[in-house]
Amino acid sequence: MVEALSVVVAAWTWQHDTLTVLASNTTGRATEIAVLLDDRADQFGTEHKFAWNDWLRLSNLLNLRLQEAHLVTYGQVVEGAAPAPSGAEGELAEQAVGAELELLQVLAGSDLAAPVLGHEKADGLPIDVAWPDQHVAVDLGLPEDDRAELVDLGWTVVPADLDAIRTALAHAGGQ
Repeated sequence: MVEALSVVVAAWTWQHDTLTVLASNTTGRATEIAVLLDDRADQFGTEHKFAWNDWLRLSNLLNLRLQEAHLVTYGQVVEGAAPAPSGAEGELAEQAVGAELELLQVLAGSDLAAPVLGHEKADGLPIDVAWPDQHVAVDLGLPEDDRAELVDLGWTVVPADLDAIRTALAHAGGQ
């Protein structure tokens, strides 16, 4: 006589705008979790801001887990992510998301020094991508008042363009 083995997997999903969270109980108390953000070009814009913020918040919280969490974007899963840079740039790429990751992939092929991700000025103003020693910041959607504050403090704020970054760093004496 053959006995049938019954396996029950407890799983749930949650979706908010362009963000999807999948979780399942794998064994005992272990829970596998995946957080997926749709980062296609038509999913950008202020109407999707809360989904992006939730993805960042969940990424930070799940970073504290002892079990692995899968934090991915649509582009990484469906379209195939570009090869991750190695060394210091590889460590940065693991921290980067969306436009940050795309910029790091462009920078990896250049001779520029690696930037700092998530630099926070003493007053708490966060800068997604920067070269703090040279006071160069990349504008990946900075609010106008933050941009103005940086410029007032002597920072050069540039678009996410390799030539603009190279020029700003050269003028700052950083390259």
